Amino acid sequence: MSDEQPRCGNPDCGLPLTIVRGHRRRQYCDDACKMAAHRARLAAANQARYEALLAELAQREREAWRQRYGELPVEALDLLRSLKSTYGPGLAEQVAHILALVRDEAGKHGVEY
Repeated sequence: MSDEQPRCGNPDCGLPLTIVRGHRRRQYCDDACKMAAHRARLAAANQARYEALLAELAQREREAWRQRYGELPVEALDLLRSLKSTYGPGLAEQVAHILALVRDEAGKHGVEY
């Protein structure tokens, strides 16, 4: 058995817990820490879902640009997404068209794009 005293399971607390013989081992120092830890777990799960949705949206938008303008580097597709969100779709479409023209011209001259 370890000599270390158990600590509160709330990541923002971590205070040592009082050990009471004959009672089940506490995980939190009080109900407030228990609820705070629960809220932190919910927030982490929500953040993970949000980030997964953002990644899925980015992938879908990249695929839509690929379908319209052919194969472009990922960096170019991310630039188009950024331009669209900042300046609107008009500028992003113009840049995508120019990138496709440059890619096609490079291909005609045997340059890998």
